[in-house]
Amino acid sequence: MLNNKPFGLQDQGIGKLVFLGGLSALLSSFGPLSLFSAAPVALAFLLFGLTKTYVMGAGFALLLFLVGQKTGFSYINGAIFLSSFLYGMVIYQIILKDLHPMKGIIKYGSYIIAVATLLFSFLHLATDFSVKQKVTEAVTSFVGQIKANEDYTKIVNQGGEQAEALQDLVKRPELLVKEIISWSPSLFVISVFLSIWVSLFLVLKNSLVWRQLKTYSYGIKDLIKFKTPDFLIYPVLLGLVLALVGDQIWPEWGDVVGFNILYSLGVFYFFQGFGVFLDLLNYLKIYGVFRAVFFAMVILMAWRVLAIVGLFDHWFDFRKFFKNKKEGDNV
Repeated sequence: MLNNKPFGLQDQGIGKLVFLGGLSALLSSFGPLSLFSAAPVALAFLLFGLTKTYVMGAGFALLLFLVGQKTGFSYINGAIFLSSFLYGMVIYQIILKDLHPMKGIIKYGSYIIAVATLLFSFLHLATDFSVKQKVTEAVTSFVGQIKANEDYTKIVNQGGEQAEALQDLVKRPELLVKEIISWSPSLFVISVFLSIWVSLFLVLKNSLVWRQLKTYSYGIKDLIKFKTPDFLIYPVLLGLVLALVGDQIWPEWGDVVGFNILYSLGVFYFFQGFGVFLDLLNYLKIYGVFRAVFFAMVILMAWRVLAIVGLFDHWFDFRKFFKNKKEGDNV
């Protein structure tokens, strides 16, 4: 007898759910790869529903908190996985409610940032919770691990810029604490929007797996054909002014606030620039392995360039220079 189950649901059982949860937990534990960790969770929600995916998420979160409890970074991995689980829920809601992908990302991403800001403000005002204290404790632990490492003495004895930077970190960890606190607002905003965007990109790229289960009116082209609102240029100009002369207006923090504004808003221009970059690859007919290589190189080494391209795309509309494009081109 023929198997009439939709593609992606054949032979589906608890093993596939555990695999998706394990993949998300694994990605959450490897630095930059955590950007992709919400995609398996979103697929789990789409394929298995809420209850089973909630149970899976609770199980892997507990595992991450317990397995590496003796290492200083176990709690961080668990927290990253919980964040990825939240982002996976957001992607599921965007598809379930049939929202335009970018409108959904901005809507739910803003909710997450607003709730997190209110929560931290409440903890700071109503309790003895101190962000600076927590960061200081983490940095102190990190510096202690560096000093205890056998390679530390070897690197210092070899001399050079790397040795000087390492010694400076060990001697003055408060500088690293200040840097982390200064840039944490923009890093948080970027991580929220970028994590949801990247994982939604992957989910839409693999929509054949879940399309027969969930009706969604939009595709990957709707995600990458994003244009930032015109009014956003005004806070960008404010951030630029503060970044250039903010230290004269507000000593010590003026330029920091300016750069935080620029980086936070820059993530949206990155999305627009990335769409232009994809259209350029289509125009040049670059596909397959070479396309993947270009992706990696540009995202890792020239992400600022993509943000600048997105910004200037408002005035120049770079896509009009790309001719002979077809609606069915790969993305």
